[in-house]
Amino acid sequence: MAIIFFVVVAIYSILAFFTAIHIGKTIAKTRNKVVFYVAWGLLSYLFFIGRAVSSFLPDIVNRVIYVVGCTWLVIILYADILMALLLLARYIAKKCDRNLVPLNRATFVGLGAALVLIMCVGTYNAFTTHVTRYTVQNSQMQRGDTIRVAFISDLHLGFAIRRDDMTRLVDMINAENADICLIGGDFFDGDTRTVVDNDLAEPMCHINCKYGTYGVVGNHDYMAENEEVVAYLQRKGIVVLKDSAADVAGFRVIGRDDLSVNRRGLQRAQLAALTDSLPTIVIDHQPGAIDESTNVGALLHLSGHTHAGQVFPFNFATSAIYDIDYGKKVYQAPNGNQTTAIVTSGFGTWGPRVRIGTISEIVIIDVVGSKF
Repeated sequence: MAIIFFVVVAIYSILAFFTAIHIGKTIAKTRNKVVFYVAWGLLSYLFFIGRAVSSFLPDIVNRVIYVVGCTWLVIILYADILMALLLLARYIAKKCDRNLVPLNRATFVGLGAALVLIMCVGTYNAFTTHVTRYTVQNSQMQRGDTIRVAFISDLHLGFAIRRDDMTRLVDMINAENADICLIGGDFFDGDTRTVVDNDLAEPMCHINCKYGTYGVVGNHDYMAENEEVVAYLQRKGIVVLKDSAADVAGFRVIGRDDLSVNRRGLQRAQLAALTDSLPTIVIDHQPGAIDESTNVGALLHLSGHTHAGQVFPFNFATSAIYDIDYGKKVYQAPNGNQTTAIVTSGFGTWGPRVRIGTISEIVIIDVVGSKF
């Protein structure tokens, strides 16, 4: 892991200063270049510095460092993309004996304006939550019967996602009159202290669903103190399922422990050992084991984790890793049943409060009976 971290930081450092060098030599006067490069470097590593010293700083300082540092990561990404496109355009123009794309201050002002627009759109997307609706048929329910499921995931409570965000989320869930609320993990962004000390999940006590609220832990919850995460969530009225099941409203709701347990030398329980004759809803934070749900003939498999890439072009990576990284897909089970897998892009964000090419969402699933 240490080697991977240093490789990632090395690549990031190259990208961070790729654009800075071009901007610096074009728009900064000689006497200001040192100031420009120092400021750029500080912002570029602010996120990493903040994570290293967060335990020594008050919450408000951590929040400022985290938000600014994370946002700068996205700025670097899109500054590099725009710079690469600019240099490509200059190269093509020169090959055609044209000088249509000069590297001057006006050009960089235009790039800066484009970057500001991208960040504004990304911030708006992150703060604007949509309701995505699906309908799933259940042959074991009488025709005309309906169970409404509210499914949310990837809250990432911490320095960026706060209590007012949870209040807004709970209000949206309650407005849908769902019968049951299911949560797909990553409650915490990885820092337990700021969530518990500020009681950021308190609004979740007010989720109003007839059959209650059930959830699983995610990989970020394992980055925090996992047992403290579970205890805290249970105090908020959330039934946390870790390779365990609950029979609710004629369904068996199975919550898988996150795949992160494998890195701790542990193994997840066999899914087949948790099922029975009831129609099964499987909640599994990561969508990498949909085949297991299909093999046991589960009615529903619900996952999050991917954020649908969160920021373009990372959606190409998530779609390459997972058979389904966002949306709905129906699989044929060996026993003749159909398993509907739904992967949500999640409510919150990891790191920067920015979404480009993806949405913040809650998912509403109407399970309707088809049995005569």
